[in-house]
Amino acid sequence: MAMNSSALNNLVGEFSLPKNVPEKFICRSGLEVNSRKLMWRLLVNSGKGHTLDLSWLVSRKIPGPDKDKILEVMQYYAQNRSAGTTVTVNYTIKANLSKGILGLTDVCNLWPSLKSGAKKSLNQFYGTLALLGYEEFESIHEFTRSSLPTHRLDPLCPDKGRLPDLQYSYLFKRLIADLSSFDWSPDKEMSYFSEPGGRNKSGFSTARNLISRMLSFCTVRRPLQISSLKWCDIISFGSTFSDDRILRENEVKSIGFGGLQIRFHYVKSGGGSVNIREYPEPYPFPIAEDFSVYIDLYKRQYASGLRLVLDALGSVTTPEVVLKQMLNMPVFPDISLFNQEIYGEKFIDELFSDKSLFLHVSEQTVSKAVGEGLERVGTNRLRHTALTRAAEQGLDAARLSKMTGVTVPAARCYVDLDYEARRRIDQKYRANEFLSNVFNPPRSLDAPISEDVVLDGANTVGSTIQSSGCNSCAARIARPVSCYGCQNFIPLLEGDHKGLLEKLELKISANQSRISGPDQDRVTEAMQIQAEKIRVVIEACDQALANRRHLDD
Repeated sequence: MAMNSSALNNLVGEFSLPKNVPEKFICRSGLEVNSRKLMWRLLVNSGKGHTLDLSWLVSRKIPGPDKDKILEVMQYYAQNRSAGTTVTVNYTIKANLSKGILGLTDVCNLWPSLKSGAKKSLNQFYGTLALLGYEEFESIHEFTRSSLPTHRLDPLCPDKGRLPDLQYSYLFKRLIADLSSFDWSPDKEMSYFSEPGGRNKSGFSTARNLISRMLSFCTVRRPLQISSLKWCDIISFGSTFSDDRILRENEVKSIGFGGLQIRFHYVKSGGGSVNIREYPEPYPFPIAEDFSVYIDLYKRQYASGLRLVLDALGSVTTPEVVLKQMLNMPVFPDISLFNQEIYGEKFIDELFSDKSLFLHVSEQTVSKAVGEGLERVGTNRLRHTALTRAAEQGLDAARLSKMTGVTVPAARCYVDLDYEARRRIDQKYRANEFLSNVFNPPRSLDAPISEDVVLDGANTVGSTIQSSGCNSCAARIARPVSCYGCQNFIPLLEGDHKGLLEKLELKISANQSRISGPDQDRVTEAMQIQAEKIRVVIEACDQALANRRHLDD
């Protein structure tokens, strides 16, 4: 159940609601919103998007059907998106659709004059209309989606992409220093919990931001995944979540020392309205003992503050009761959690459930805590940095995926692909992801080879697993050089790979002797990468043949 929002929605004016919009609904933060009001309160605190002003829908001459659709979209956003995003989309609609929803021709004419942010908001608006079943807007959404500006990462830009090693190390050392110097003693006055961090740098909000910052570094998770954590998501090694969606064998076993494991939830879905806490990641994330200690200290402070609230409400406050009450409470709460007036006549267990996000801090709060005094540092840059560093150490895409809780393709996308990083990563990948599939099983002249042979002139250098995979290959014109490194290509042990490498090296040398240009440099670089892969195959073939001769002897 959600708390009564009458005290929060002390606002004037009412809508005549369409049938698709309920009179009351629960917004994403857990507040109950009266849809008839011209202004909707979306957050308990005064954070970004705390109030959604829809009075412009009444003050402007907008056709009734269009007004109903806009109201339906805003209700969908209030339920399923962050308050900040909801208010931003509303601002864009207000600025550009003040006379009604535009058709395709008008959107095409308006598009060039819009800034990037407005284009994204309008794309979201038309996409939501299509999602809600208004098929007449699908063609407009197709246009807006395909016309969004694309930005390529500039690896030389100091404000984007991977953090320099010196800056990353500085941030980590600063985090350790801040954690060790903070006063984690549990016995605090209520003022410690209720005062905003701006006024009290040693208060609870500072402790909360320190722990969220620590988890951002340790787990490389998105801000929303961290802000949506509840205490039931954090248990010790060897314990179980008793969650049918997580296999028992995937949980972290007791390994002789203390530590915590965290159950994160996926925050992106295939579409539609899905609760953020609906689908947990299959592998809980282990937290090292050194960092688990700080989570435990923070939990003790949290419990102490909650006990003060329960005492003020006249509730029974044994340690067991307090810990039980905490299970579905946010790990990172808004400080309103410690304001007894928030609860009114509701019991705490009525306000907090496994899926509720009531009184959770926003993801912006988590992201802001990461940089802590340094501009342009957020969790996305941390993810880029951590993944790139891990890839440079030789972790394959599957392990990167498990490390971050994203799909294998998504894990690759997070790796910062500047030239030097890509070169170092490729060198590591040579020894694992590529070679693990190259000779699986080994092929030799005395083994059956498919009809789909790969030739270098008259010499067979390998075969393909599926010929259909080669028919649409963009690099087919460069066969057989382009085949090396492809998962569909199986090199022949006795193939003349050295002869092919010699020919390729002559081409590279000839290219380098010419007048260079951007296109020519890219071609040369591509050939150098393939030459390196051929060298790996030669080394592997020589080793395999040497082992065979040793066995024959």
